[in-house]
This record gives sequence, structure tokens and C-alpha cells, in this order.
Amino acid sequence: YGSFYGPGISDQGDGTAIFDPDAAGPGIKHITYSFTDNNGCNNDTTKTTHVIPLPEKPIAVTSSLNNFCTGSLTEIYLGVIGGNGDTVEVYTESCGGVLVGMFEPPSVLTITAPTDTTTYYARWVNACGNSECDSIVINVIPLPLPPDSLGVDTNNFCAGTVNIITLTAGGGVGSTLKWWKDSCGGTLVGIGQPLIITAPSDTITYWATYENQCGISTCDSIQVNVTPQPLAPFALQVDTNFFCTGTINQINLTAIGGLGDTLYWFEDECGGNPIGYGTPLTIMAPDSSTTYYARWGNKCNLSNCLSIEVEVLQMPLPPISLSVDENDFCAGEIGVIQLSANGGSGDTLQWFKDNCGGIYIGTGSPLLISAPDDTTTYYSRWTNVCGQSQCDSIIINVKPQPRPLDSLSVDTNYFCISYNGNIQLSAYGIFEYGDTVRWYEGGCGQNFLGSGHSLTIAAPDVTTTYYANNNNSCGESICKSIQVIVNTPEPPLLLTADHLFKCVSDTGQLTLKSFGGNGEIISWYADSCGGVPIGQGDSITISYPDTTTIFYARWENYCGESPCISIPVYVVEIPSPPTQILSDTNYYCIGDVDYITLTALGGYGDTLSPWGETLRWFVKSCGGATIGTGKNITIPAPVTSTWYFARWENACGVSVCDSFNLIVYTPRPPDSITADTNYFCPGSVDSVSLMAWGGVGDQILWAKIYGNDTIAAGSTNPLHVAAPNTTTRYLVRMQNYCGISEWLPFDIVVNLPQPPLLIGSDVDSLVCSDYPGYIHLWTIGGWGDTIKWYSTDASGQNPVFLYSGDTLSILPPTGTSYFMATWVAPCGESDGVITHIRTVPAPVVNIIANDSICEGSHYQVMGDLISNFHHLKWTVDGIGSFDDPTQQSPVYYYGNQNIANPIVIYLKVNVFGNYPCGMVKDSIELTINPKPELVLTPPDPALCRDSILVLSASGAETFKWMPNQSIDTTYGPIVKVSPSHDMDYSLIGINRSGCRDTLPIHVTVKPTPYLDLGEDLYLFSCDPIVLDAGGGDGSDFYEWQDGSTKRTLKVYTNGTYWVRKFNEGCAVVDTINVQLCEGFIYVPDAFTPNNDGLNDIFKVITTDPTIRFHLYIYNRHGQLVFQSDDIEKGWDGKIDGEMAPADVYVYLIEYRGNGTQSPGTNQTLKGSFILVR
Repeated sequence: YGSFYGPGISDQGDGTAIFDPDAAGPGIKHITYSFTDNNGCNNDTTKTTHVIPLPEKPIAVTSSLNNFCTGSLTEIYLGVIGGNGDTVEVYTESCGGVLVGMFEPPSVLTITAPTDTTTYYARWVNACGNSECDSIVINVIPLPLPPDSLGVDTNNFCAGTVNIITLTAGGGVGSTLKWWKDSCGGTLVGIGQPLIITAPSDTITYWATYENQCGISTCDSIQVNVTPQPLAPFALQVDTNFFCTGTINQINLTAIGGLGDTLYWFEDECGGNPIGYGTPLTIMAPDSSTTYYARWGNKCNLSNCLSIEVEVLQMPLPPISLSVDENDFCAGEIGVIQLSANGGSGDTLQWFKDNCGGIYIGTGSPLLISAPDDTTTYYSRWTNVCGQSQCDSIIINVKPQPRPLDSLSVDTNYFCISYNGNIQLSAYGIFEYGDTVRWYEGGCGQNFLGSGHSLTIAAPDVTTTYYANNNNSCGESICKSIQVIVNTPEPPLLLTADHLFKCVSDTGQLTLKSFGGNGEIISWYADSCGGVPIGQGDSITISYPDTTTIFYARWENYCGESPCISIPVYVVEIPSPPTQILSDTNYYCIGDVDYITLTALGGYGDTLSPWGETLRWFVKSCGGATIGTGKNITIPAPVTSTWYFARWENACGVSVCDSFNLIVYTPRPPDSITADTNYFCPGSVDSVSLMAWGGVGDQILWAKIYGNDTIAAGSTNPLHVAAPNTTTRYLVRMQNYCGISEWLPFDIVVNLPQPPLLIGSDVDSLVCSDYPGYIHLWTIGGWGDTIKWYSTDASGQNPVFLYSGDTLSILPPTGTSYFMATWVAPCGESDGVITHIRTVPAPVVNIIANDSICEGSHYQVMGDLISNFHHLKWTVDGIGSFDDPTQQSPVYYYGNQNIANPIVIYLKVNVFGNYPCGMVKDSIELTINPKPELVLTPPDPALCRDSILVLSASGAETFKWMPNQSIDTTYGPIVKVSPSHDMDYSLIGINRSGCRDTLPIHVTVKPTPYLDLGEDLYLFSCDPIVLDAGGGDGSDFYEWQDGSTKRTLKVYTNGTYWVRKFNEGCAVVDTINVQLCEGFIYVPDAFTPNNDGLNDIFKVITTDPTIRFHLYIYNRHGQLVFQSDDIEKGWDGKIDGEMAPADVYVYLIEYRGNGTQSPGTNQTLKGSFILVR
């Protein structure tokens, strides 16, 4: 047989062969058959075959785009990577499912972009068959859809009864569910579901939307119905108040403001059985004062009550008796008396004098009034708006008191001590019978000199004050005094300087002042009295002296000069340093000495001024750490050589320091150790050289730690040792005659990595959710070249490599995460150490931004939306305070400060989160609006009875006057009042900001002063006369045309005189013409005594009815028919009871002025008159 050969051929030796395509490989293959016959002839033939490979699965399917939103693309391009075949077929649903298309790479297949997430399958095909499929998921992100429904676990509840609610959403599409309030997309409430939030205090609608990268859905909403808690009315009103018993049948009660379904009214207390419902409420008027209460209620609760008092006034009853604390006293002996009434009832107890309802003097019991000057009867009665009671009375008996002197005079004053004559003292005033003037020296009533209106005494040698008073049986008046000046200069009582002590380096002015003494001028001197003149006057200013100086001052005048008094001014020098510092011990070993005493010699501080001096000690440097004061100080002995410094100090400065070095000769270990080789792997180094630097001592000693033992290693420097196979600690110390120092350790590290001792963090394992930026972790201790970081669980299992490096930076985790660190070196990797980071929720603050209250009120902070905190603190930026600043919702109290304009204060809260969260701040801008500044004109209203007073109010927008009694209007800024007795009103004002205030007003009602000077006076007498303006109740004042203010005025000359008599309420004026020595008489020339009421009496008329007078009437026959010495009595035309005939009659009048000093001359007047029938 022949043989076959070629790729993939396995010759069978029997003229056949097996072809293996896999062994031959793909492509055109040539197969040859060669044959040799028995004759040795050969031939061959060659055939070709084509080996087609089986298709291979694609390595990956690709897409031009993925993860896109529905409808955002119209087509995508699919391709494959790897695999083998002729054509690529693409299917959906499954491999070989629904054919989408075919393509021949490197071309791609263009298909319509799917509207939903779809899996595409791709495989290679050829004539030999199909490969397995590879697939790709085209993720189509649907547009977000709103929730189908929203739910809440609690609804239709009362405000404050539910703390939290849970919001849920059903259905919808999106990656993030967001919740809103106020509107769809308004204020974000939270994210996700179920969402637990603080329960609202009012009915509110919540909206929910789904979001993803394709957009935001529309909202679905749910309303949470909250029934508010009832609120109390903020004001109650009654249509009639302050009425008398039985005058009103019914009243109307009205509530303003508040909140609730039903308004309940109660009587006498808040609660019990209601007396009615709703507003306004009409009820029967009460017979006595009653308090009514009102409150709102609904299904949730009842509000607090607000009350209003309806005052019902009763008829007044008279006092049972009157009493007085003082009676039967001398005038002026008692300043005030206290009138008291017992029993009776009413609003106001009124007091009068002279008669019941007469001159009004005041109200109340007890009543303090000025003690009367004369015996007086006082009356009292009770009154109220319903009327007045009858009076009770009491008599006050008063004895007259001597009048005080008007003035004193002296005939000679201001003389020198050399004057040896007499002086005459005189007293002036109004004196009554029995009055005596008494004179004193040295004080009122001390050294009696004599009596009389004038007193002559020897002139004094020194300035003297003389006193005089008026005396009678009731007592004595207060003293008047007069000073007789003997003009000898007296020395000053006191000298002062604005600077008694000064530093030598000070510049400027010194002011000297003098107090007291007597004279014409003060002279100043330096160094001695009368020495170097430096100025004159009560106060002088000079330049600072350069050295300590004594200054002198004295008074001088024409009579001479006084002694001097002095004052020193001290000049303090700058301190100088000590000359030497000594120590009682030096050059010692530690432990040999417990204390040392340092002593400073020489130098200067301050021995003049009260400022004092100080020797101050320092350690290490001049002006460094202070260790004591004083020339000698004892301190603990230092353990190392130390420099000490000392300096003098005073108020003018400090000196430089002197210094002293204290030597402590104690061995000290070396400062440091170095090695020529360290941090190596075991066996890589043969030897190590150790070198110690610094220290104090005579010999160096080395040792090493072996287990628990310390083994000597040598005493040379450097020290050569064999390289250890494990990390080994070497020790070095110094020794001398004082002893041996401590060991200084040094580690030769054989660089097998050692695990870190611990992991440090800038957040201490806790982090707040609002932590900004990255958290940094680092290792402490261990050995190695590089640190590796892993994330792991609490036990350290399943570590996941994160980073290599000294510091790991991570974002704050959402919960608790664990991290592990190891050291890595060429010698290996150490065990790990684990730490954890836990996130704590940050505090949340959401309070109202601004609000306002009225001056004097308080403000309740609503802090319910403060959460995730450990504690908090409220503070006030401005005036006022909180009742408890550590509560969420404290009450702010403004206080009693008065303000004229609105002020803004800030209620600030610092909310401290749970550790490690920090503090969150927020504030409320609170405007304090002022109350109205009510101003009344006139400020102290008073009027006379039966008159009208206009009151004008300002300082507010609206006004109301109460009560509505004796007033023509109760609203508006201007009213007219006309009470018949003292009256108390209340003015209520409200300003633009709604703040109100009440001004109490007391209107004083006075009786109109009685004034009658009488008719003009034409008097025959030339004696002075006294004009009397009349008395009163003690509250009247007088003003005569000459400015005098007494009740009476003595008139010496002819003229017109007027007086003004007034009290708090009003004034009256009267005028009179006085003519002395100028009276006249008028005699009629006829009369008709016919009983017709006209001219029936013949009567003489005169301008001076006080004259001494005698009238004689004769008939024509000279017979006396009538005579009289009463000028007020005339002739009725009858003689002995019979009608006198009509005729001519003659009169003779003898008269003279009625005076004691200048009564005028006796005069006669004759004439005739006709009697007509």
C-alpha cells in the first residue's frame, strides 16, 4: 500500500488515512497520497480540502449608549468584541429567540432604541453552525411617576397630643421619594419612606414626588388635619360697669379673641356650672360686685379662663365717730394733725370744715392735714358714685402761737479787733400783746444776753453770731440770726494737691487748692511761710517740683495776715538695682539640700510714697517667672543649675536685674543616642556602633535589656556591639561622685514589621453627620516601611484593601464602619489593629425668624422644632431674661425698663448636639414696642367746685377715660371734667403697635376762695388801716399788689389796692380804693315820709360809717324834734309818734374820724331840708 501525509493526516497503513480537522487547523489543506509498486515505480497525487472553524462565542456585546431615559433616544448601535464566525445574529427574549438583525463586524447593527429595559443576545454563525450567545442589558430608565396614594399613621388629632407621625407612599416610580410642605416643591420635609416627622401643630398638607436622573414627577398630596387647642379670649368686656345697686336690670358680657368651638361663661370661679354660652351673653345685673370668667372649648380641651369684674357700688353710710390725735394745743406747736373716722362705708371719705359740705380739706382716713391756727370744727362723710352720707363732726381747740421775727439788724459790722465801742442789735416783726424778744449768743437759746426789740452790747473781739426769737406763754418762735464780722484773717482749714507724690521723671502741672479760713486773698509760698511766693488765690497751678517740697498758704486782708498751714509734695526717684546677690548654699548634689535662701544687697526702691517698694525675684531670665519678693527669700533647692535674677520696683519704674548662678553638680544622662545602622532585617548586618551625646558625669555606662534582666554592655563611647537578630533595647547613663544618672534608652530595631499600637483619628471614632470634608485616620506605634489600610468587620474578618500610606482619608460613613491598618516591610506584613467610625445625627433648629411684644410683657418661645440635641442654652442680646434658658420653649421676660422707641433684641439659642456634634445657632428677632408715653396737661389737675377743667392727653393713638362720671366724653384726647369733689380717673392709651398703658389721674377739687375787700373806703381818720382778704381752709394763698403774701395788708397811704387769692384749683381778684383823711358826708335836701317805700326816712349817708357821729334836727321854731348818734338810724318824720307837718327843718351834725393816732378834727355840718307830705 501507499501512504498518506499532510496536516491532520493519520495514515492507517492499509491504504486509508484519517483526517483530523482540529489537528489540521482552519484553512486550505493539501493531502498527498504516494504509492510505490513492486517494480520500484512510484507516483503520488494531492487533493485539497477547506477546513471551516466552528463559530466562537463573542467575548462581549457592546452598545453605543446605555442607561438612558425613556424616549430620550431614537436608535442605538449594537456591536460585539471577540468571538469568530461569518455573521453575528442579534436576538431578544432569549438566545435564538426573536431575531432583531444580523451584521458582519466590524460593522454594527442599528436598531430602534427600546422604551423599556431589554436584554439583547448576540452569537456568531457560519456554515458549521452557531456559537453560544453573549448578552447585554440595555437599561432604560423610566420617567418618574407620582405615588398612587399617600398615607399617614395618625390623622384628625388634637394639637399637642401626638409627637410624631409617619408618612407613607404607595405606588409611583423613581429613585428618590421627597416630601414637601407649603406647596409641591416648597419646603423640604424629608426623603424616603416611611418618613417619621414631628407632628404638626396646625392642619397642613404634605406633598410627595418621585425623582430620578430623568426628572421629577408631579405631586400627590395628603392633608393632616389638626384640631387646634382652644385659646383663651384675650379680652372681656361688659357694656355697663361701676353702677349702683338696683340701677341696672341686665348687662351684656362680650369676649374678644381666643379660639374654640364653644364659649363658656362662669360666675365667681373658672369652672363649675356655666351661666351661659356664646358672645355676647345677656344676663341679669348682679346686686354686688361679681367676677365673671370665660373660656373657649372644643373637642380637644378647654382653654384657660379670662376674667372681668363687674363692680356694683353700694350706698354710703356715715362714720360712727371721729377722732384726732392732737387737741387743745398752741398754734404752730403741732405741724400736722391726724383726723380719723371710725365705721361707715363708701368709696371716698370726705372732710370739710366750718360745716358739712363746707370748705373741702381732703379724703381718706386717717387724714393728715396742717394743724389749724384757730379753733376749728371739722366734718366728715362717706361718698361714692351712688351718693353721700350724713356728716359727723369734731372740734379742734387751738391756742395762738408767737409769730416769728421778720428780720434782725446791727448798727455796726465788719470791723477790726481794735474796735472797742458798742453795737446795737434790733429785731423787726409783728408783735402781739405779751410778746417778748430774747437775745442769745453761741446758739439759739444758749447764752442769754437780754430782752427787748433793741439791745446794746459791747462789740465782740471775734466774729460772732447773735440769735433772737419771739416768746409768749405758748412758747417761742424760731430764731433769726445775724453775724457780726470781726474781720481778722483766719488760716485755711485744709490744703490739697492733685498729686501728693510724683515720679522724678514726671512732667506737667501741679494744682494746689485751699479750703476754709477767712480773709481777702490767699497767698502761697514754697519752702517756708512767707518764703518764696508762688501765687495767690483759692487754687493755683504750678510746674511739678524737681525735689520733695513743702508748700504754705495763708489768708491776708487789711487787718493783717493769718498763720500758714502747709502741705508737702514728695518726688520719688527711679529704683536702682541690687549691688550683689548671695546664696546660703551652692555647688551641691541633688538631695543634699532641701531649701536655699537668696539675699539681695544694696539698691533702692521707694521709702517716701504710700505706693511702696518691691524687690522682686525671677528665675531663668530678668522679668521671667516670678518666684517671690523681699530682700531675703527661701525657696526649694533646684535640681538643676539655675540662674536667679532680682530687681527693685516702685510706682515710678523698675531697675535692671542683678543675677546669680546656682550650681547643682548632679550627674545627668546623655541627651541623645545615635547608631550607625538601624532598622534592618535579621542577618543583614554584622555589627552596630552606638554613640551617646551630651549629659553630665565622669564616666559613661552601657547596658542592654535581655528578657527581664539588665546586662552591662560596656563603658566606652562609642560602643561597638554585634548586630542583634531581634529588636533590642540598649541603655546608657553617666556617673560621678554625686551618684548615677537615670538610664537613657535606645532601641536597635530589627525590621520585622510590628503592628500599630492603635489607630488615631481626627474624630475620635465618632463623627457628626454634618462633618465637613474627609475624616483622616493614622497609626500610632508599630514598625514597618508602609502602612496598608483595609475595610473590615468588627472581628477583622474579610478585609478589603483600601489604600497604602500614612494617612487614610474617607468620607463620613452612613452608619458604623470598621477599618484595619498593618505595617508592611521587606521582612513581611504585621498583624492589624482595628478601629471604627460611627456617625451621630447633627442637631436641627427651626424657629420663627421674628416677632414682637409690648414693653413690660413676656414672650413664649416656640422651640418644638429643635431636635437631635444634648442640651441647649438661650441668651438675650439686649435687655430682659428667660425663666429657664435651658428649656426648648422658655418664656422671655422683658422686665420693667421704660423705652421711648421700638427696640430690637435677639433671642439667641445655642443648641449643643450629642457628642461629637457641635453647636448650632439660631435667633429670633424680637421687637419690643414701647407702651404709649401718656402725658396729661395739666399734669396735676385741680379746679374749683362748680367749674369746668379741660384735660388734654397725648402720647397715644387712641384714648379712653374711666369712669364716665362728671366728664363729657370718655374717648378722644381732650375732655372736660367737672367733679364736685376729688375724683380719680384712669386714662387708657393705645399706640399704633397695639400697646397700651394706663395713667392714673387724681383731680383735686377745691372750694372757690371767698374774697370781699368791701366797698371803696373814704375815711375821715388818717390812721393806717388793715385790709383783710379773709380766711380759708388753710390751702389758700395770697398775693397783694406789692408782692406780699399774707392774709392782711396794712395801708398807710391813699391809693388803689388789689389782692389775688388762689388755691390749686382757681383764683379770684378784688380791688379797693382807699382814701385816708378824705371822707365825706351826704345830706338829702328833702324826704317824703308817706310809707310808699321811697324816701320815707331822712338819713345821713357817709363814706366812713365808723365815724363818731351825732345828728340834731330842729323845726323852724328852734325846737329839737330828733337826735341820734347812730349814723345808720334816720328820722321817720314823726314827733313823739305823731306826723310832723310838712315844712322846712334844720339839721346840725357833729362828727369826727374814729382813730387812735390821727383821728382828725371835730367837725360840724349845718343845713336845712324839706319834709314833703
